[in-house]
Amino acid sequence: MLSKYNTKPQQQHWAALKRVMRYLKGTQDFKLSYKKNPEETMTHGYCDSDWASSEDDRRSCTGYTFLFQGGMISWNSRRQPTVALSTTEAEYMSLSSCIQEALWLRQLQETFWPQLKSEPMVIYSDNQSSIKLAEFETS
Repeated sequence: MLSKYNTKPQQQHWAALKRVMRYLKGTQDFKLSYKKNPEETMTHGYCDSDWASSEDDRRSCTGYTFLFQGGMISWNSRRQPTVALSTTEAEYMSLSSCIQEALWLRQLQETFWPQLKSEPMVIYSDNQSSIKLAEFETS
């Protein structure tokens, strides 16, 4: 969000930047941890969006993350390229981005670890209408 104001920052942007820097300094010892658990070989993902969150252009924000053996291996958060007309559309675009990443992760797994049993990847979404729409599209 702050990078939008790089060319002409104002006082509130400097204050926000200082807050981000204090947060980073306070969390510099945090780390991702992975637990070797042979029973947990499945990667699973979570996706979400916030409908029309940008006050400037009313675009939604998409976010997803993927976990493997207790640790995050892939994540993304960005504004959607188009304006969603409903929460269902915003969530469905988020789900679509998440599935694209899941397919890429699956190809990566098959390339480097072909001996691993290929299990279905579970993706969690919290919007019932986009879930129903995705189920309808796959049937």
